Amino acid sequence: MTLDIDLALDMEPANVEKFLQVMHKLRLQPRVPVPARDLMSREAVRRMIAEKGAMVFSFVDFARPLRHVDIFLQDNLSFEELSTGARKIVIEHRAIKIMGIGKLLETKRAITPLRDKDLIDIKQLEKLQGQSEKSKE
Repeated sequence: MTLDIDLALDMEPANVEKFLQVMHKLRLQPRVPVPARDLMSREAVRRMIAEKGAMVFSFVDFARPLRHVDIFLQDNLSFEELSTGARKIVIEHRAIKIMGIGKLLETKRAITPLRDKDLIDIKQLEKLQGQSEKSKE
């Protein structure tokens, strides 16, 4: 079971600014010593990916480390890419898009190197996908 929240964020500066305000209100801080506002610069994000091999930018509550949010940085994990086939659900009167199990499996399988945690996630997702397919029959 994953313990963090993974988000594909529309990286337009105005949207990133709103997101950073929410992270601040939730008392979540960057895990690494990089200013969160760097997410507003496409060039800074490209450098994170090229120089550090970053797939995500993480925010964490250092007092309660299970409060953890990852923002996908790479193009294949972009908001536009992952929105394809997403389901819309409503939580507290807000519509949000949830990535389908198939797409989530695809992204998990693409991780290199796969960690033990990823293998466990893949196994659980495959189980959920099988249950979902059986319920459609």
